[in-house]
Amino acid sequence: NNWVFNSDMNTVPAAAKNPTAKVEHEATTSKIGEDQLFYFQSRGIDPRTFFRYRDGASHPANVIAVANGQVDLATDFDRNFNGMAERGLVRRDEVRIVWTSEPLPNDPLVVRAGFDPAATARIQEIVTTLTQDEARAIMPPRYTGWGKADHESYRPIEAAGIAVGRLKAKP
Repeated sequence: NNWVFNSDMNTVPAAAKNPTAKVEHEATTSKIGEDQLFYFQSRGIDPRTFFRYRDGASHPANVIAVANGQVDLATDFDRNFNGMAERGLVRRDEVRIVWTSEPLPNDPLVVRAGFDPAATARIQEIVTTLTQDEARAIMPPRYTGWGKADHESYRPIEAAGIAVGRLKAKP
C-alpha cells in the first residue's frame, strides 16, 4: 500500500495547510487501509480530521484525482499504480509515492475450515510450484504466483486493524 502525493507536496503532515486526502472505498478489504491509518495515528494524526477527507473511491480514481490536482494525497497500491502507468493512464511524473508500507501479503487462496487436509496439501503444492509462465497464463497481470502462507503471514494486517479499532483482539 502507498500514499501518493501530487507533485507539489513534500512531506506529511507539513505538506500543506488544510490538505485533502482520498482513500479507497470503505467496502475494500483493507477499508481505509489499516496500515495507512496506523501510519498517521502512530504520529498522533487522525487523517479524518487533519485532512479535508474524502472516502469512497477506487484506487484508480484516487490516482487520477491526485494527478488532476483534485486532492493532495491518496491511497493506492503498487500493482494498480504500475498497471496504470504501463497503460498510459497516468504518467509517473504526475504523482509521487511518498510512503510505502512494509510488504503485505497479497490475495490469499483459502479453503474452508474442515476441508480435507490431504486435498489442502495437494492444492498448496500445485499452486506454490507454478512456474512464472504458468502463473502469467492463469493469474491477473503482475501476479507471479502463490507463496506458501498461513494465518501468521497476515498477522501484520490484523495487528494494524486492531490498533486502529477496525478489528477486535481475539482472547
